[in-house]
Amino acid sequence: MCPLCRIAVLAFWLLVRAAEMLAQAPIDPSGHWEGSVQLPNAPLVIAVDVTRNAKGELAATFAEPSAGVKGFPFSNVEMQGRTLRLVLKAGAQPSTFTGTLSADGKTISGDAEQAGEKTTFTLTRAGEARLAPQP
Repeated sequence: MCPLCRIAVLAFWLLVRAAEMLAQAPIDPSGHWEGSVQLPNAPLVIAVDVTRNAKGELAATFAEPSAGVKGFPFSNVEMQGRTLRLVLKAGAQPSTFTGTLSADGKTISGDAEQAGEKTTFTLTRAGEARLAPQP
């Protein structure tokens, strides 16, 4: 292969790798998210606020407007790639939300699980995080 062809192939390969790395770049989940959990009788409207603390670690709070609940902290917040996992210890059994951020960072959708029961949830980014005082 001629030297110029080798350079062209190398440049093409580098561009492909750069595009792959950009496509996999993590999206910051910080913000105010609104949506619902699909329950058997009707959707449950919820809101989630995700922020970063002084150490850069993720923290999040839960709100259920119909019950007057806001600012309830998630006990665990983890992000791996585009998968966000939130654990809420608000009752006898913790609720776990595991969702995937869309490529454009505008939605999170996935599964919510509590006491072995699993359902789906969807959240849409609605601006900056709105931190309420903890109850």
